[in-house]
Amino acid sequence: MARASAQFFYNLACCCSYDLRTAPISLRYAIEARQYGPALAASICATALVVWLDQHPAWWRAHLYGLALTIGLYLHPYMAFIAIAHALWAINRPNSRNFVFAACALAALLFMPWYLYARTFWVNAVTAGGYQSSLDRKTPLMMLRELSGGGYFLSIVLVALAIRGYKRALRLFLFCIIVPIPLVLAANAWAHYFFAIRQLLFIVPPLCLLAAQGLCTLPKPWRPLSPPPLR
Repeated sequence: MARASAQFFYNLACCCSYDLRTAPISLRYAIEARQYGPALAASICATALVVWLDQHPAWWRAHLYGLALTIGLYLHPYMAFIAIAHALWAINRPNSRNFVFAACALAALLFMPWYLYARTFWVNAVTAGGYQSSLDRKTPLMMLRELSGGGYFLSIVLVALAIRGYKRALRLFLFCIIVPIPLVLAANAWAHYFFAIRQLLFIVPPLCLLAAQGLCTLPKPWRPLSPPPLR
């Protein structure tokens, strides 16, 4: 059972890494000197660690997971929305629930000193920049157009494959997609800050994971990638 589970996630990761590396939005932010790339790496690491923690609960793994969350929070505060998605998913995971909650609480505690120190600077920067909330009825269409970085067509294909590939065992990745979206929009509205698709960059890896699963369910002639076997 453990080997079958490892084989499944390995195959999925192989397909996902291909999707993620070739997604235009990933290429776009990979060449920018910003914190989004490292923050994205931290979110991927944290999600992988929470899966590992769920399969093999232990306090030392919870500490590693909490460390990944903390690093992600210091790289970008919106990493908190991924942590919230993990915590909501863990509610129905009795074996790892307490470990996940403790790790999230530890990360929040370690991030709080920096938040209390930096929040004044963040507010002043937004005020000085004259930014305004850009949310309107066209925001969902803009999100769809820019989500993949390749326009409506590529985004629709990615979302369609993700819907096709969803299964109960992949609920964590669904949470990592649907939970951050309203939280990002709410945070921007509260801070009177404009919305940009880079703020949703964290949902691209789980979306690619579900799309990879959807790709694997297609008939063989439609599959451009076949992952190598687990060794």
